[in-house]
Amino acid sequence: MKHLTINPTIANNKDILAVIDAYHRSGTRATITNYLTSDEDLCPMVKAYLKGKFGVDEGGVFDIQMAFGEEVFDILDKRVEQVLGRQDSLTWEFTAWVTGAYGEMTRQMREAYLAAFEGNMALVDKAIESYMKSDIAKQYS
Repeated sequence: MKHLTINPTIANNKDILAVIDAYHRSGTRATITNYLTSDEDLCPMVKAYLKGKFGVDEGGVFDIQMAFGEEVFDILDKRVEQVLGRQDSLTWEFTAWVTGAYGEMTRQMREAYLAAFEGNMALVDKAIESYMKSDIAKQYS
């Protein structure tokens, strides 16, 4: 298994650490990388682990999962603002595009999400280039 790298800006976030810990300790064969590169929900064993560890119900697990995603999305938002030099609807739509909100989530979109998590801004920048050529970006230009 590949060693997991975590973007230093989120490495100490409690929700990020909780989900990573759950993947390591829950007994599932799935990995955090599987989760980051798919459009799947947290696997049942991870959800069960989080429920037990934090004494939460399904809603509490959902809150942890959403907070995890928000941390990664924040990295994507900040990077697209840096690259484009502005903050407007064009930059805000990038995160929606990466998540597949406008259709199928491509391999490059999944890789951009994982890259943001790992701190690999070169891959995020490639996704931004592709996004800028997309029909979605052209609508907001």
